[in-house]
Amino acid sequence: MPTSKLPDKTRAQPSGPARDALHRLARYRPDRFTLLLAALALLSAALVLLRGASYGVGLQVDSAAYISAARNLLAGKGFVEWNGGGYENASPLFPLTLAFAGLFGLDAVAAAGYVNAAAFGLTVFATAMWLHSRVRSRFLVVWAGGVCALAPPLTYFAAEAMTETLFILFIVLSLFALDRFLESGKPLPLYLSASCAALAWADRYSGIALVAAAALLLLLRRGAAFPTRARNAAVFSIVAAAPVCSWMLRNFLASGTLTGRTYPTGFTTLGSLQTATVEFVKWSLGESGFLYLQKAAAAVFSIEIASNAGAGSVSLKIAVLLVLALGTGLAIRLLRRQGHLPSWRIAAVPAVFAAVYALFLAVALPLTDVQLPRRYLTPLYVPALIAAAAI
Repeated sequence: MPTSKLPDKTRAQPSGPARDALHRLARYRPDRFTLLLAALALLSAALVLLRGASYGVGLQVDSAAYISAARNLLAGKGFVEWNGGGYENASPLFPLTLAFAGLFGLDAVAAAGYVNAAAFGLTVFATAMWLHSRVRSRFLVVWAGGVCALAPPLTYFAAEAMTETLFILFIVLSLFALDRFLESGKPLPLYLSASCAALAWADRYSGIALVAAAALLLLLRRGAAFPTRARNAAVFSIVAAAPVCSWMLRNFLASGTLTGRTYPTGFTTLGSLQTATVEFVKWSLGESGFLYLQKAAAAVFSIEIASNAGAGSVSLKIAVLLVLALGTGLAIRLLRRQGHLPSWRIAAVPAVFAAVYALFLAVALPLTDVQLPRRYLTPLYVPALIAAAAI
């Protein structure tokens, strides 16, 4: 009796790393601690939504550009701002996300609250899971997740119709996946990291610093020949840059500029680095702690620690450069010694990103019409927290 020919189901299934990842995902069963971290993330998102329900979504000057661009996209007018001008001075992902939410009946302002709440909760979860995968102390993992959930620099922008919360999420996801690649050498985390870096760059132009930091980390990776490291860095950069390069080409054809028109502020690179350092101190010690540090530095070292970029002694600015250089060198050394210091090596990934991002802001912003407000330094908060927790 002839047998019927059954369809070959194996041909329709993915093969290679994608198949293995799907199999692992199908077999994955979260433990109680992972569920606890997920509950912490959901609570963080709920707090953002609760604040929005009480006071509404915060709006700033840039919010008008994002919201008007999203509304005009839904109306079929393209990337157009509220004043009728073209939308070129910022990356396109945030208005596109708000416009996508509008397809389900949400206005752009309301959509910004939901998008930021989801991104904030995912950031808390990704931060905790990253540390959970690399350190043994569960207390430290919960502590870091709790700090993220309650940190004023993060919660402030999570309640605003701004790009920072989404940007921070993609930075954390990209660095998390990059750390997994540096540990395992498997290609899937590399492509995931590059894809998240592409989304970060498509959300803010300063995402180029994330791509540069990742390329540096890939070039410094131990255990692989230099041609392999160079190829990985090139693949990462191409994948991460493709969306933004397409967007910049559109900008050039529409307005003759790649990222819109800007005008120099006159701020200096050293002044911007000093502002970044002061903000780090305030994050660590609080406003009152910073005031005590000002008094102590003035009494002991005769140094005036200023709270703005325009003031402060030359010696302090030189000290900032030395600390930044030493910190970057230590992070690179930890990365190169990954086989000897596995519990410390996680600090190298966020530390190198923080150094590259801070230098990028210090060099690039004085060339534009943008000063160095807190919003541009907020993406450094979670990487700095992870590095401190690992150390």
